[in-house]
Amino acid sequence: MQSLSAFFLLALVFSNLGVGQVSNDEAFFLRRIAEFWEEGEKPLAKKQMEQFLEGYPESAYAEQIRLSLASLFVCEKEYEIALQHYNAITSPDLKGEALKGRLHCLYSLQYWEELSLLAEKSEAPWFLALSLYNQVLSTSDPILRKALAQKALPYFHSLMQESPSLEIGRSYAWLTAFLGDSAQAVKLYQAMAESYPEVREELLLQAALCEKEEEALSSFSRLMKCEGKWGKEAAYHRLRLLFAQRKFRELFSEKEELLSLLSEEHLGEAYLFLRYADALLLGEKREWDAAREAFLSLEEGVLASHARLERIDLELSAENYSLARELGISFAENFPEDPLLFSVWQRIIAASERVGEDLCSDLEKLLSSPFSLQEKAPFRFLYAKMLYDRGEKEAASLAIEPFLVQKELFSEEGNGWLLLALSHAEEKELFCDYAEKGLALGGDLCDPIALALALYNAYWERSLFSLGAEHLFRAFLLGAPLCEENTLFLGDYFLQKDPERAERLFSSLPNCERALYHLVLLAQEKGEGVLERLEALEALYLREPGPWHLRDEGEFLLAEIYVREEREELALPLLQRLLSAEGVSRGALQKSRLLMAQLLIKRGEKEEAALLLKTLMVQRELTLEPLHFEAALAYVDLMAEELSKRLSLLEGIYREWSSVQDLLAKDYQAARSLLPEKDRIYTLYMQQIEEEILQIRSLLSQDGRESASSLCNESL
Repeated sequence: MQSLSAFFLLALVFSNLGVGQVSNDEAFFLRRIAEFWEEGEKPLAKKQMEQFLEGYPESAYAEQIRLSLASLFVCEKEYEIALQHYNAITSPDLKGEALKGRLHCLYSLQYWEELSLLAEKSEAPWFLALSLYNQVLSTSDPILRKALAQKALPYFHSLMQESPSLEIGRSYAWLTAFLGDSAQAVKLYQAMAESYPEVREELLLQAALCEKEEEALSSFSRLMKCEGKWGKEAAYHRLRLLFAQRKFRELFSEKEELLSLLSEEHLGEAYLFLRYADALLLGEKREWDAAREAFLSLEEGVLASHARLERIDLELSAENYSLARELGISFAENFPEDPLLFSVWQRIIAASERVGEDLCSDLEKLLSSPFSLQEKAPFRFLYAKMLYDRGEKEAASLAIEPFLVQKELFSEEGNGWLLLALSHAEEKELFCDYAEKGLALGGDLCDPIALALALYNAYWERSLFSLGAEHLFRAFLLGAPLCEENTLFLGDYFLQKDPERAERLFSSLPNCERALYHLVLLAQEKGEGVLERLEALEALYLREPGPWHLRDEGEFLLAEIYVREEREELALPLLQRLLSAEGVSRGALQKSRLLMAQLLIKRGEKEEAALLLKTLMVQRELTLEPLHFEAALAYVDLMAEELSKRLSLLEGIYREWSSVQDLLAKDYQAARSLLPEKDRIYTLYMQQIEEEILQIRSLLSQDGRESASSLCNESL
């Protein structure tokens, strides 16, 4: 920019300045500036420029002079003054050069926020990307840092595609790692290491710092072989990482090599790490006295706070809980501003829990300390639980409820709601609401079976039976020993709503007739496993003396399947019992008679079958239809060998079934108006019988006419 300005001034001096553009004095002033510049007297030229701007602020060449003057201030690193001059330029022809100058000055002055605004407005991606990156580095607000990094990342990505450079690449890789994509950051650093061999070791070290622990240790080990600064840096980072991972045995095995490579500035820190690691190893080996001495020797250095904390942990490991608590209290009293104070209080509470004496007062001190609500929340829960265990339910509720209502999330939130529920166990609505929240958040404070049963009872008292049933079923799944009555109730409840649940419940009662019978019905609905369920039910009948309420129906269904599968030898004993035993239900008895008759017909025992079918015809009841109609039709099929006989039997059935002469017939007919579904069955069967009667009469009439015609022909 300086050479361009000088060229302009020289051209200005030797051009026709006098033609109405500038006065003679102004032209001479400009010529002086140009000559001082050419002679290398830049301080004099600079002073003349300042005087020119003071004397001729409205000159047509004032802004060209100002632009050159700003360039001189940039060369002298007087960026603030240069920026003022650049900001004062308004000429459209010079604004582009002035903008570049402004961006450069803001960048040099590290005015990152102002620079990002100007760069974004003027579409200068290089300056915008770097200004955002530097804002990330300079701010401490974690939310703002992340937002700025996310905004900067795409600009760096574009710059790496269009005009990659080491500065842009380094910033891009750092932001990528900062935003959590360590694997991509490693790739970026490694790619740059190949492109810029002059800084290869440095970039590979940065890549290693982004790697996972084991990979990083391997990378540091390789880089330690490099001579110079980066080999030393790699040794230092390997030492720190081994220490952080508590790989103390590996650390001590490499001790001599690492110390030989470290720079002077890191040696003191390294020896401190080694002493610290030695103390921790002694603790791991349960050499308590030696470990105590080692930690005491570290309580005066830069790791003093950590050493004191480790000493407390040591006493906890040695089960010296009272001493651990004393050390923690001493730390809290003597170092109230220490960053590790909260960790110390965690140890104090752990020790107090084991000692069992000062827990309440220690918790109260912790909860009154200026830690964050989220940090104190688990201890608030512990404090409330302690109050509950002491029977102070109201105090427990007051201690925990504000944390939960304010939505202070913490690891024990689910248990916090459960504790609140237990504190309100007598207030059923609150108990249910709080317990449900606790369960939804994974709370496990209570015995899960006991809680499920308590919720079942609470909902039952509130007449919320469906919710109660859900918790009773949960108790069942958890292994609660439900009584037979409750299991049956639950099975009945789910029978229509959720058959799979019902089946699971009934299957848990292998000695319950009602449960096994429901399993039969469920199997019938599914269309599979019916025989197995019925056989299990029959096994119960044979195994136990009873009394039974569903045996007749169950045995009939089993016999029916055996007959269908042509296993008559298994069906016969069942049917014989049903036909001979006392107290068999009317429906099962009559169905058994029909099934036995069908079996006897198949076996050729016509007389016995006819007796059973006739009995069914005589003892007809509308409620059992179409059983009696089927028996009647079977009887006709069995007894009628000729059409005339079949006609006679069918006509007899039609008369009997439509008669109202005797008391039985009257009851049968009267029931039709009360049982519309049965009446429909009755009507259909009577129509069928009537149609067959008409068909037979027609056939017999035709046969009669043919016989008469035949006789007439013979006589002729």
